[in-house]
Amino acid sequence: MLQRIQTVFLLVALALLGLLFALPFARIIDAQGNEYALLATELPTLIIQLITFFVTLTTIFLYKKRMLQIRLCVF
Repeated sequence: MLQRIQTVFLLVALALLGLLFALPFARIIDAQGNEYALLATELPTLIIQLITFFVTLTTIFLYKKRMLQIRLCVF
């Protein structure tokens, strides 16, 4: 499965996408000292992350079909 370097990069991207589910995108502190965290719990953000996660996961297993793997990576 780890025959090409793009598969390694896809595994790294998959790990980073997995971290987005657990960690906040950003933390903002306003002038009064209140702290706000931007999480991936809103529906549009969650949908985009899930689509990206599953496309990346699917692309990893398409190592025998290199052109399709490249096209999905561009997507």
